[in-house]
Amino acid sequence: MDSQSKIEVVRRGAFSVVKLKGRIGLSEAEALAAALEPLVQQNSPCIALDMREVDFIGSRALGALLQVRGEVAKGRGRLVLGAVQPDVAKILRITHLDQILEIADDLEQVLTRSEGFLRDVQRILDRCEKTRKPQGGMTG
Repeated sequence: MDSQSKIEVVRRGAFSVVKLKGRIGLSEAEALAAALEPLVQQNSPCIALDMREVDFIGSRALGALLQVRGEVAKGRGRLVLGAVQPDVAKILRITHLDQILEIADDLEQVLTRSEGFLRDVQRILDRCEKTRKPQGGMTG
């Protein structure tokens, strides 16, 4: 990506959060696809694109997002676009991709819910583990 655009990936709860910045045009679309590829390969991938600093997205990048969405769906994962700016939201509406892609106005809420879900699952797993441990009974 050029000096005006960059990609940063961080882990947050169940999600890999991809923070995008600047314009996502032709050359940036290739970098975006390359950054998303290893994330898509995960089991049940959950990917959140933080779009708060993206002011333009081109057709090649939109195509890459559709391809990623298809791959994520096959793995029973989730692709969420969050904090989409008005100019980008307009492009998504015009192309009707707002009806295909999951868009969250409040990305923070989505991430917080996923963290809570993971804590709940861990508590359940911990309880199951405790019930499976031998209770100091007779040995044979």
